[in-house]
Amino acid sequence: MGGLNMDRGHKDLNEIVALIAKLPKTQKFREDPDFKALCLYLKSELQEDYMPVAINNMSKRISSYLMTHSYSSPKELVNLQKELLKLNTKQNSLRHLPFLFNIY
Repeated sequence: MGGLNMDRGHKDLNEIVALIAKLPKTQKFREDPDFKALCLYLKSELQEDYMPVAINNMSKRISSYLMTHSYSSPKELVNLQKELLKLNTKQNSLRHLPFLFNIY
């Protein structure tokens, strides 16, 4: 179950890092304090030891941002959120696998 712990070289994690790198760097977003704070938060979460929790935290933070900035949110942020939600769903389903197969 290597996907559950998501080590630093995991392909899903690499995709998240790539999506964060694609977030816009235009002046409009560089000058928006909320967007800057969000980007710093996302980068700091990538340093966490346990990625499933970090992914959940990033997803929650992006959701909050999207709710308050829905009209000005970049599509790259929406794409990142979609990917995080997919990973979150995958992690939640993996968490229950040992019980389904009586592996203790």
